[in-house]
Amino acid sequence: MNESGVFADLLWEFDERLRGGESCSWNEYLRRCNVPKEYWRDAICDLVAVEAQHRGWEESWIAHQVKLVEIAEDAELTAAVLRSVYRDQVACGRRPRWSRFSSYGINALALDLREVGEPLALGIAVGQRYRVEQRVGEGSFAVVYRAADRTGETAVALKAGWCRSEEERQLTDRLIAEECRLLHAARGPGVPHVYGLFGWKDHPVLVTEFVEGQSLSAYQENCTVEDEEAARIVMAIGRVVERSHRLGHIHRDLKPDNIIVRDGGEVYVIDFGIGLREETQFSDGAARAGTLRYMAPEAIVQDVTRLDARTDIWSLGVILYELLAGERLFPGRTKESVWVEAVAGTCIGKIAAARIDPRFKDVLTRCFAFEPGDRFPTVASFVAAIATCLHERRR
Repeated sequence: MNESGVFADLLWEFDERLRGGESCSWNEYLRRCNVPKEYWRDAICDLVAVEAQHRGWEESWIAHQVKLVEIAEDAELTAAVLRSVYRDQVACGRRPRWSRFSSYGINALALDLREVGEPLALGIAVGQRYRVEQRVGEGSFAVVYRAADRTGETAVALKAGWCRSEEERQLTDRLIAEECRLLHAARGPGVPHVYGLFGWKDHPVLVTEFVEGQSLSAYQENCTVEDEEAARIVMAIGRVVERSHRLGHIHRDLKPDNIIVRDGGEVYVIDFGIGLREETQFSDGAARAGTLRYMAPEAIVQDVTRLDARTDIWSLGVILYELLAGERLFPGRTKESVWVEAVAGTCIGKIAAARIDPRFKDVLTRCFAFEPGDRFPTVASFVAAIATCLHERRR
C-alpha cells in the first residue's frame, strides 16, 4: 500500500465531503474506503485535523479524539475520555450533541454525560417520550436541552434546575414551576409555546417549543443591524416584557443570549427563569441572579425593595444601545466596575459621544437614569417612545 498517496487521496475526498455538508464518523469513512486496520490510527489523526479546520475545534478536542483512537478497545477508558470531552465542550461554550458521542457504542445511562449537579445527561430518555439530544445552554439556576419528542418526532426544549445542593434544588424547583405558570399566562407573539411539566427524579422539568434561530448575540455578529431593525427588535422584546409586567412579573435577566431571532425576523424571549412576582420575597440566591452588563444599579447591589418593572427598562436600554452603537455599553467584567460606571454616569457620556440618531439618544438617556423613578414608568411608554423616534425619522 502506497501509504502517503492513499492518505493524500483520502484526505482530499474527506475534505470535499465536509465542504459539501456531509458528515460521517471517521471509522465508518475508513471502513467504506477499505483502509487496512493497521493504518487507522495515523489516518484518523489526519482526518481529525482536517475536520478541525472546518469546525473550528480547539486543540483539546483534537487531542481527545486522538486519545480515543488509541484506546478504542477499552470501553471504560473511552467513557472517561468522552466525559472529559463533554466537560471541555461545555467549558468552551459549545453545545455538545449526543450524536457526536453515540457512535462509540456506550449506553447513555452508563456514559452519564453531565457536569456535577447537572440535572439531565445527553442521550437519556426522560418523561416517557423525550430523548435528550443536545445541551443548548445554562443559566444561574437551570440547564436547557434540545430533545426529540419520540411520539411526534418534533424538537422540544427541556429545562431543568441545577441540583448541586438541597437548598439549590428547592429554589430551582420553585423557579421552574413559576416559569411554567408565567409562560402559560403570557402566551402570545414572542413567547415559546409551553407544553407543561413532568417529573424526573422527583423534580420538575419544563417542556416548551424549541425556537429555531439565532440568539440576538449571534445575530449582531452575523448581520449588519440598521437603526430601524434595532428599534423593531427591541420593541418586539418590550411588548413581551410588558405582557409579563401586566401579570405582575419582572424579568430581571434580559440580555441578547435570552433573545432568539428567527430566520423570518420574529423575535422571541426564551428565558423567564428568574422572573418573579414583584411581591415575592427574594432568597439570597434569587436576588443575586442576572447578568452584570445588563443589570440596573439596584439589581447589582441586590436592593430587592427597589426591583420593579423599571429595572427591566434599564436592561432594554442596554440592548438597544448595543444594537445601535455596535459596541458594549458596560465593558467592565466585575460587579464593582459596572457599578462604578453606572453610578458615575459613564453610560450617559458614551451615549452623547456615540454615532447614534439624536432621537434615540434621548430615549436611552432616560433609560439610564440612576433613580428608577426617573426612567420610563412602564415598558409600554418606552416602546411608544421608540415608535415616535421611528415616525419622526420617516417624515
